Amino acid sequence: MHPGVVRTELTRYMLDGWKEKAFRLVAPIYTIFTKSAEEGAQTTLATLFYPPDKMKNGGYYSDCHISK
Repeated sequence: MHPGVVRTELTRYMLDGWKEKAFRLVAPIYTIFTKSAEEGAQTTLATLFYPPDKMKNGGYYSDCHISK
């Protein structure tokens, strides 16, 4: 499964000083191309509740669908 790029608060532990200031400048653009935590969990939840007989063994699931 691949939930996509999910916005979390991990950056608060990784960035400090000038890196944090630089990130704040690009944060509005970053939020356009990333998913919220709730949106990121949807693929995991979809595969959890999908009927097992309709899932592909060893399949790669992204955005709630089977992908290549």
